[in-house]
Amino acid sequence: MAEVEIRRKINIGEVVQKARVFNFKNVPHDAMSDVPLPQVVSRLFSLLRERGIDYMLVGGIAMLQYVEGRNTEDIDLIVAEEALEKLPEITLSGRDAYFARGTFSGLKIDFLLTNNPFFEHIRRRHVVRHSFYEEDILTA
Repeated sequence: MAEVEIRRKINIGEVVQKARVFNFKNVPHDAMSDVPLPQVVSRLFSLLRERGIDYMLVGGIAMLQYVEGRNTEDIDLIVAEEALEKLPEITLSGRDAYFARGTFSGLKIDFLLTNNPFFEHIRRRHVVRHSFYEEDILTA
């Protein structure tokens, strides 16, 4: 009989929260903020879905589908530049031709913009749907 591996769904909000708490470089008030990151992450993905924004999860969180034990304090998304206009709740702290950085209720988000041909190629050709605790998400 074949052995079946059952994996627990990754809770993105918990991963980000734990990475922040256990990063000793963070000052105590940053690491232990009152921001309930699991709920913030769920709200972010709900907003993306409600506003019809095409996105792809990449970076450290996406890697967790393949490598265990990776910690990251942010979420990395490939999106079209126009998507940023549909998300006024995100405070942008930096932006150039191919990247943007912002925060959403204390959650750090890096945006890789599809006007970069490489990011657009990844979005179109290297996509798989993974099931996370929050919902099913397109990832690289």
